[in-house]
Amino acid sequence: MKSLKRLLAVTAITLCTQAAGMEAAHADEASANASVNGSRKDEIEGELPGGADAKGVSIAGAKVFNPAKEDYKVNGAAANDKEKAALQELIPLVKATANANIDARQLATREFVKQAKAKTMPVAGDNPAFTEVAKNPSLSAATDILLNGQAIELALASASQTFEKVPRPRYVTSESPFSSVRVGKAAMPMAAALTINRDPFATLWEPSGHREISVDLSESSFSVDTEGDAIAVALANSDGAFINGTTDIDSSESLASPLFDLLIAVVSIGGGTPFVDLGSFTFNAFSNEISDSLGNVGISAVADGLLGQLAPIDVDTIGFRSPYSFTVRVPGTSTSSVLFLREIAATAVVAIPEPPFFMLFGFGSILLFVCQQRLSRVSLAGPRLFNVEIRKLLSTTKT
Repeated sequence: MKSLKRLLAVTAITLCTQAAGMEAAHADEASANASVNGSRKDEIEGELPGGADAKGVSIAGAKVFNPAKEDYKVNGAAANDKEKAALQELIPLVKATANANIDARQLATREFVKQAKAKTMPVAGDNPAFTEVAKNPSLSAATDILLNGQAIELALASASQTFEKVPRPRYVTSESPFSSVRVGKAAMPMAAALTINRDPFATLWEPSGHREISVDLSESSFSVDTEGDAIAVALANSDGAFINGTTDIDSSESLASPLFDLLIAVVSIGGGTPFVDLGSFTFNAFSNEISDSLGNVGISAVADGLLGQLAPIDVDTIGFRSPYSFTVRVPGTSTSSVLFLREIAATAVVAIPEPPFFMLFGFGSILLFVCQQRLSRVSLAGPRLFNVEIRKLLSTTKT
C-alpha cells in the first residue's frame, strides 16, 4: 500500500515538472501571422462623364485583445462615433474566423463578409454615412493603424485607393490587414484586422464598346503561418454591382443589380501548410457573361481556372502563379452606368497556450490527496473495497 502511494506521489510530481518544461518551450513556439497583400485593379471599358468626380471611401480597423485596444479610421481620419460603433460590431466576426472547426470557420467567414457589406452600404436608417471623398489621378485615400497591446499581439490595417484615367478608367485598390500573435503572458493571444474600399464609379459606354469591367488579381496574395497550437486566417472579398441609365454616383446601392462576387480565404492551423478553404470559396457572376485571361468562359470554368492559378509562391504565401484577371460584361444597352465596386479584406490569428504548470501541479496535488484518503479507507475495508476505489479513481482521472 505504501509503495502504491509513493508511486502516485512520484508520478504527480514528475507530471508537474514535465508540464512546466513543456510550457516554457511552448511559450516560444506557439505563434501565428496572417496578412493579405498586394493590390486589385478594376479596369472599365468606358469613359468618365464630363466633369464627373470619382469618389470612394477607405476603411481600416484593428484590435488586439490582451489587454483590449482598438483603432478605426475612415479616409485617413479617426472614425466618428457612429462609424466606430458599426466597425466594432464587425471585429468579433473577424475574430470568429480563426476557428479550427471547419463549419464554424466557414460560417463566420460568410457572416463577416455579409455584415461588412451591409454595415458599410450608405442606406437610410441606422447605418453611418461613411462619407465618400472626391478623387482624381493624383489623390489617394489611405488609412494606417498600428496597435501593440502587448509584445505578444500586433494588428495593423491599411487601405488605399487610387484612380487613374490612362490608358482607360481604372481603380487601383490596396488592402493590407495584418495580424500577429505569439504565446506569452496572455491567456489566449489574439488579434484581428479589417479593411474595406468602396468605389462608386460613373461611366459612359462607347456604342461599339464591350461594356466590360476587368478585375486583375495578379498582385494579390495571402500569407499565413502558424507554429504550435495556433490558427491564422486571411480572407478577401471582391464584389461589384451596377445601375444602368444614370451617371449619378450618389444613387442608392440598394437599387443596384449584382455583377460579380468573389470570396477567397486562406488558412493555416497548428503549423500546417497554408491552404485555400474551399468551403468558404465563393465565385458568382449572377448569370452575367464572364471570361478570364486563360481563355475560360462561363462561371464554372472561370472559377476552376482561378483556383488552379492559386498556388504556393513562398513557404507561407499563396498567390497567383501567373498574371491573372477575369472580365465581366455589364448587361443591357444603356449608354451610361454607375458601378459599385468594393474590396473587403481581413485577418485573424489566435495562439492557445498550454495549461499553466501550477494548475497541473495543483490538480496533481488534489489527486494525490484524494488517493491518500481513499487508500486510507481501503486499508480498513479489505481488498474488495480496494478494487472498487481504484476503479472509481481511474474513472475520475479519465474525465
